[in-house]
Amino acid sequence: MAIKVGGTTIIDNSGNVSADVGNIDGRDIAADGTKLDTISTNADVTSTAINALATETSISGSDVIPVITSSGLRKATITNAALVGPAGPAGSNGPTGPTGPTGPTGPSGSNGSTGPTGPTGPTGPTGNASTSWNSTGSYALLYWNYAGQRTGGTTVGGYDLRQANTYAYVNATGYYNSTMSGTWRLMGETGYYNGSLNLSRMDMYTSVFVRIY
Repeated sequence: MAIKVGGTTIIDNSGNVSADVGNIDGRDIAADGTKLDTISTNADVTSTAINALATETSISGSDVIPVITSSGLRKATITNAALVGPAGPAGSNGPTGPTGPTGPTGPSGSNGSTGPTGPTGPTGPTGNASTSWNSTGSYALLYWNYAGQRTGGTTVGGYDLRQANTYAYVNATGYYNSTMSGTWRLMGETGYYNGSLNLSRMDMYTSVFVRIY
């Protein structure tokens, strides 16, 4: 049997309450009904139901979780929900590590410019004269086959010099004995006898010579 108030059906013959009755105990039955209709069948959001869910151990970044934002409840992936927190204070420097191995030697650079010539060193001690006969650096008493006066320091080829005191008469055209090699320097004087020039005495052309090369 339907129940009516002022001609408006409040409860129909099937026992349904009409939405037109307004609020019941301060609740808008029509509005609350709409909310209830959007809840999934057998939905359970109690802590008991949540604790009864199977535990997931292989969550990936693409899995979705509920997130409460300033605009309301939203969903987000694990990756997007991983917010970066504020930067922490700078840490202190760690200890210096060990020195690494020495690297390979690089290529040789180009040669630099030639430096200035250094000062001349001191003159070394005088060497000993050669004692080998007719060799460079040796001294000899020789006859200069030249009729004239010569002073010390004059050079002469060995072909004009002969050994002193060995000049022998050969024939009417001259005298003979072997000549010397190389070049010699006169270390005395020739052509003088008893303080005056005398070109008639053969011994006036005999003096000490040194072979210079």
